[in-house]
Amino acid sequence: MNETLLFSLITFAFLTTITPGPNNLMVMSSVMLFGVKRTLPHMFGIQFGFSILMIAGVLGLGELLVYFPWAHLFVQWAGAGWLCWLGLSFLREAFRQHTSQGNKAPKQTNRPFYFFEAALFQWANPKALILVLSSAGLYIDIADDISVRTIIMVLVFVLVGLPCSFTWMLLGHTLNHWLGEASHGRVINIIMALLIFGLVAVILLN
Repeated sequence: MNETLLFSLITFAFLTTITPGPNNLMVMSSVMLFGVKRTLPHMFGIQFGFSILMIAGVLGLGELLVYFPWAHLFVQWAGAGWLCWLGLSFLREAFRQHTSQGNKAPKQTNRPFYFFEAALFQWANPKALILVLSSAGLYIDIADDISVRTIIMVLVFVLVGLPCSFTWMLLGHTLNHWLGEASHGRVINIIMALLIFGLVAVILLN
């Protein structure tokens, strides 16, 4: 194992997972809407899905996409369609809250990501795909054995990614306390919907 490359990989993983991206922003918004406990499956789904994506990347995902470009397009459009449906559900919830009358709280119809949804989203996440393909190429010499190399890269990103996700969850929890109680749910729903539609645009234009 190349210790110099290992240190470089840890630094690379931290810088790329702590910076704003689809996963971090959606986790933060989810905490603001649903709380930390209900967002945990989303966060763990991200780590699981990214780990599977990393394994695929180290084992030759980039080469596979060269021979089967339709597979990437299928994942892009399927992911974009599902995200559009999710974004519309957040907008629907925001306007339903706005038009509800009286003191009775409206029944909430949107929800946080399920574990498997967050995991599958990694395959349509442009930042995750670029990060995986870049890592697989940059750190090919971190270990001669491909199995060891795969384990090292997956473990590094999980061990670095979990604290980074918790940091964004804490930020969402803190912001939730700063916002006014009367309308912050509606505002966050709208922000979440716009964020999701922005992700759709990035996915389809990438």
